[in-house]
Amino acid sequence: ERSLKKVRSLGSGQKEKSKDKTIVVDVDSLYLISYSTGMFVLGSFLHKISLKTYVIMGLTISSVSFMSWMIFYSLTGFYNVVIMVILMMINGFFQATGWPGTMGIFSNWFIGHKQGLLLGIWSCSSSVGDIIASSLLNVLDDHNVFFVWHFVLTGGMGLAVALVLFLFLKEKPEEKDY
Repeated sequence: ERSLKKVRSLGSGQKEKSKDKTIVVDVDSLYLISYSTGMFVLGSFLHKISLKTYVIMGLTISSVSFMSWMIFYSLTGFYNVVIMVILMMINGFFQATGWPGTMGIFSNWFIGHKQGLLLGIWSCSSSVGDIIASSLLNVLDDHNVFFVWHFVLTGGMGLAVALVLFLFLKEKPEEKDY
């Protein structure tokens, strides 16, 4: 049975633990560099395509890249740090579409004093999402669910949100059907 706890215990020596922490720091740093690069590069596309397409495209690509390296690992048993880093950099690059795209959509729907309050509440959504995902993944870990499913589940949740946005999001109030 392969669980995250078992995988964590594989590197029992201090040297392996130190190397694992270094890899995590490197991946996180490269992810953040990719995110900020995505903000700069993808920001130029913000007004060239619809905001709805912009947000859905970013969410879909980031979710697929987040899941794909773990799916590849589970199917082949082949683990390569370079592949993981590249896919996490793609994830970070396209996650950069979320904040500016949703802020553009919010600004189309709300004006004046309501906009500040609603944007403030919306800015809490990433923290709420982190709490929900962490709690869910801890439950999976407690039940010894194969750790690959942690990535597939969270990426799948992103794809589900992208589908909901595709079906129901109206970019401007003029587009509403009711």
